[in-house]
Amino acid sequence: MNDADASSSIPARLSPSGRRASSPITRQQRSSPLGDYDILREIGRGGTAIVYEAYHRALRRKVALKQLPAAAALDPRWLERFQNEVRVTCKLSHPNIVPFYELGRDDSHFYTMQLIDGISLAEVIRGLRQCREGKRPCMNRDADEVHPAFLKLCGRCKCPFASLPAKSSGKPTALTASPEYHRAVVELMRDAALAIQHAHDQGILHLDVKPSNILIDTDGEVWVTDFGAARKNGGTASEGLAGTLCYMSPEQLARDGQLDARSETSSLGATLYELLALERRFRDDSPHALLARVSLGNVSDTTTVDNAIPREFGALIN
Repeated sequence: MNDADASSSIPARLSPSGRRASSPITRQQRSSPLGDYDILREIGRGGTAIVYEAYHRALRRKVALKQLPAAAALDPRWLERFQNEVRVTCKLSHPNIVPFYELGRDDSHFYTMQLIDGISLAEVIRGLRQCREGKRPCMNRDADEVHPAFLKLCGRCKCPFASLPAKSSGKPTALTASPEYHRAVVELMRDAALAIQHAHDQGILHLDVKPSNILIDTDGEVWVTDFGAARKNGGTASEGLAGTLCYMSPEQLARDGQLDARSETSSLGATLYELLALERRFRDDSPHALLARVSLGNVSDTTTVDNAIPREFGALIN
């Protein structure tokens, strides 16, 4: 999760090979199981919840365990959000949504889900951006050392940025010049959209669709995660602000805004924009300016970032 993302997100860290790096945990954490689960390592954390890789002794399998620390559970708002996430997640069954396993209670609230060996789309975008800026190659020549998320978008042979001509700005032309990249992006976003549509079919809005909540596993498959901000379809924004500002739709900010599938379409469009432009669609530093731009739906044209991006994408982004 980057600094601007909501606390409900689960960050992923890359090792040099592109895989998640283990976060150190204390001896006390290692020796203090939660119920029937042994904590192996920390995967990531947000403002409240912490996600661990854990081992379920009874079933002899590894899982992802999301824990609400005792301090956060004392706040009724965070406890209700956590319980709502459990209620929503256990209802969903789709090949592109991280499956719920079990609700647990020890000295804290937690639940378990399938452990996804992957990285977030936010990490992929960050790697591609760094590669474009010449700071770090996002790929190595040895394809075995490259996470499939990059292979899915970049191809298997070499970093496309290295072979494309330079623009007048002196920076390498963006990967978005490649038709193969466009096809990979469309396939990725299709899978994410189908997952969100399944939630809609169950009467649920995710309301925090963004790159850090979309994972790509080692087989290149897409997984949507984190339904902490979810609401019933047809609710209103008056129930409280939910989501991450730069990915929100205008109606999510309106006091009486009606929330439905169109809000998710806007968030998916913002994610698509970021995949194409490798920049956020709203790039204001000031929270006040960002709030105004989101409220007005004032989206930058991707072709102003790179004129190689087909204009047909504009209809999907706006």
